[in-house]
Parts: sequence; C-alpha cells; structure tokens
Amino acid sequence: MDDSIVLTKETRREDVPNWDSLIYISFIVAVEIELGIKFRVADVESFANVGAIVAQIKSMPR
Repeated sequence: MDDSIVLTKETRREDVPNWDSLIYISFIVAVEIELGIKFRVADVESFANVGAIVAQIKSMPR
C-alpha cells in the first residue's frame, strides 16, 4: 500500500505509478466487497477514471 497516492475523481489508471491490470481488478474487488455491490464486467472495462466508478456506485440501487 502506498499512502502517497491521492485519488481524485479525475485520476486515471495510467496516472498511478506501477498500476497494472491485476492491481486494477484487486481495487475493483476491494470496492465491491467494502460496499457490498457487484459491477458488471462491461462497466469495469469502461471506467475511464475514479469519477466514473463513483458515478456508477451512486447510480446503483441500495
């Protein structure tokens, strides 16, 4: 874990040093577990930045 990384809604995967597909999937799974939600594969593939993930979460029924 790197506490020096600060995520904003504009943060993209390529903005984070050493970010790769395995880390991305681990991040997505951690969000799903923490929030008790499940993203569709198409959504995960289309997220352009953190803001897109937040928007998708906000649009999901609770």
